[in-house]
Amino acid sequence: MTDHDFLTIFEPAAAARLLEHSRILEFEDGSVIFSEGDPADALYIVLQGQVSLTISAAGRQEYLAVAGEDEYFGEFGVLDGDSRSAQASAIGCVRLMRIPSKVLIDELGGTDKNPAIRMMIRTIRKMRQSNRLHVDELLRREKLSLLGQVVLGVVHDFRSPFSVILMATELMQSGLADSNSMKECCALIVEQVERVNSMAEEVLDYSRGKTSLRLEKVELGHFLRRFVELNKRFLQGKGVELTAAIPESWMIEADPGRLQRVLQNLVYNAADAMGEDGGRIDIDLERPDADSVQIHVRDTGPGIPDEIRDRIFEPFQTKGKVKGLGLGLAIARQFVESHGGELTFDSEKGKGTIFHIRLPLHRKEGEGGPVGSEKNECS
Repeated sequence: MTDHDFLTIFEPAAAARLLEHSRILEFEDGSVIFSEGDPADALYIVLQGQVSLTISAAGRQEYLAVAGEDEYFGEFGVLDGDSRSAQASAIGCVRLMRIPSKVLIDELGGTDKNPAIRMMIRTIRKMRQSNRLHVDELLRREKLSLLGQVVLGVVHDFRSPFSVILMATELMQSGLADSNSMKECCALIVEQVERVNSMAEEVLDYSRGKTSLRLEKVELGHFLRRFVELNKRFLQGKGVELTAAIPESWMIEADPGRLQRVLQNLVYNAADAMGEDGGRIDIDLERPDADSVQIHVRDTGPGIPDEIRDRIFEPFQTKGKVKGLGLGLAIARQFVESHGGELTFDSEKGKGTIFHIRLPLHRKEGEGGPVGSEKNECS
């Protein structure tokens, strides 16, 4: 081990003393060797494998560098005496040599009277500051990019209700609508404006990480048939047939606006996945047990790609979507879980996907997310 690049810095006797006081450690893949903020009590030499060095920012770890064989890490804190400025994690199986800080500093001749070491410490502190500024700048650019995605996604999602409003107003302007049709068009416009408002609120809800529910009794059969009536014309324009087979129905306590948005996210995601070829989306309802009901949304699309199935409910998953933010399924799951339910799926390549929305028949006290009302809602 005396031929390691780091040990060749020292005279043979000094290198031997470092080896005498060192320890050999092994770490499994993903193991944290030290965390940001830990005391800098040792320098590590990489004998086998690789180590990832990351810095925390905005609640996650940002990549800085990788230390491989014949390299070393952890010297910043050892030399300047500050705590760890990064996290070190094993990539695969890793074998390290750990040299205690005091032993290393003694062999370097101390830090107080050595001008070269003092200059190195100042350089290290500048590098620490530079690393932090670099990560902050990356985050700033990422936030600007995400803001652009949010704007594009919101504009895309608003197109559907605006299309319905446009069709209703064109019918009213044509002079062909009778009084009943005029009333229906006005009601449709009001309903779609409320839908736009609900969509804006859901983005705010998701950003806050919670959902405020306005609960009421919902007769699921009527609710699902009404959903199909409101959305089938727009989907027909995309070559997609939307149907609902509801032989039975049950009453549940739910927020109809949130539940409608869950279905819209599932249905329009499916339509986007089908593309220009179009297809079919079927909605049906069953009662799998005494305590819950389940809404199934089946499509004849290409199925969910294998590489994103494990993270399909994570935000900004836009694979296969030409437009849209990629928040739809993340928001859908949040809304379903806020009702005390569960959103799952089955998918087969080339044969389509089925999403299962399980909802409790009787909501338990304190179950799901925060509950609010139009008159008294916590901010």
